[in-house]
Amino acid sequence: LAKLGFEMIVVTFGKRDFQKHPEINLQKAKDFAERHPGIIFGAAGSGLGYDRIAVSIHRNYSDYSKFLQEMRSEWAEIMDIKDSFIVSLTSKEVIQPLSLKHFANHLKNEEES
Repeated sequence: LAKLGFEMIVVTFGKRDFQKHPEINLQKAKDFAERHPGIIFGAAGSGLGYDRIAVSIHRNYSDYSKFLQEMRSEWAEIMDIKDSFIVSLTSKEVIQPLSLKHFANHLKNEEES
């Protein structure tokens, strides 16, 4: 991703307000993801006090900041979007760059065994 000009990968956590919104409009969520192609994964889940997660990539902090503002604005009534974990893709401390190649090789070796 860094070679493609992306400086950051971000994991954003949200918590839905089930009392106000017992049902969520999945089409609205899919439309939001479609309008924000930097979202590479989004789902409901459970952990750390949250029940929503989005993984996104960004060219720079300004791009991320705009994305976060849009997310908070569009989803303000439905969920609380508080915490993010930001990773610099250009850091020397990236141990394993985001890639499925290593995992694919593992699966291939399992099939051959």
